[in-house]
Amino acid sequence: MSKMSTTKAEKRLLRTGYQFLLQINFPAHLVISALLRLILICYAQIHDAKSTVPYTDIDYKVVTDGARLVVDGESPFGRHTYRYSPIMAYLHIPNITLHPAFGKVIYSICDLLIGSLIYALARLQQGDFKRIEIMARASACFWLYNPLTAVISTRGSGDSLTSFFVISSIYLLIKSEDQKSKCFAVFCAGLAHGLHCGASSLGKLFGLLGYYDT
Repeated sequence: MSKMSTTKAEKRLLRTGYQFLLQINFPAHLVISALLRLILICYAQIHDAKSTVPYTDIDYKVVTDGARLVVDGESPFGRHTYRYSPIMAYLHIPNITLHPAFGKVIYSICDLLIGSLIYALARLQQGDFKRIEIMARASACFWLYNPLTAVISTRGSGDSLTSFFVISSIYLLIKSEDQKSKCFAVFCAGLAHGLHCGASSLGKLFGLLGYYDT
């Protein structure tokens, strides 16, 4: 009996929290999500300095070493185990010239942009405005407050960057159905896909899937 009452209380608490989140406007969600990621980035600096098990992704350190070689006028592939696109090394040059956490900030910004694109994509649907707005806000919140996506970007994984290019290309292709901006939207979608291919080999796979889907 006590377990059943506990389960009901938990469901009621979750429902209340869900309704509260939906009452907050979307720009406020972006600000809150940005602050949460900033806190995680600051925590990573402290954790890495004191713990033998680092918070930061090992790939982030490898790419940063590649960026250091680029700054010195050498190839990023001179770093042992560097297996990424040279674009990633150039993107992380500010890790050397400005601050080691610069790349994490870029990935976190991409994380927020993905949330914005999810919100925009959901709002493109036809139907009751209030229902669509609630669904769009809920969909974006599932991404913005997902601990997995927040931790991945603040650890320094480039998945949020490549995901941003994928979602951007999808959004732009859908927007291209508007005849007024079709050519420009298709061009920007191709550019986003090209950047994805340049940053990750998986971009070619997504391109093939998109081709056969059409």
